[in-house]
Amino acid sequence: MTILVFANGILTEIDWIRPILAHSPTIIAANGGFKHLRRLGHLPQLVIGDLDSLEQYSDDDPELLDIEIMRFSRDKDETDLDLALWHAVSNYSVDIQ
Repeated sequence: MTILVFANGILTEIDWIRPILAHSPTIIAANGGFKHLRRLGHLPQLVIGDLDSLEQYSDDDPELLDIEIMRFSRDKDETDLDLALWHAVSNYSVDIQ
């Protein structure tokens, strides 16, 4: 099993990631990584971080209803990607990409 962690940032070419998405049963979005997944037409099982990149979404947004959300304070010491990777390592004994 592979855990795919999507981070925020610039992702110009997306076609290369589609085969990996198709074979990744668990996908975690580190905050703004959610936007990349939406663009790919694929939603994560978990969004983790302070969610400052997702302020346009409300807690009852239909797109987020079936997604687990782990919200952290903006005053945290870790980055959203740190939190996502720590969650993956702590909760899954699998290959993390």
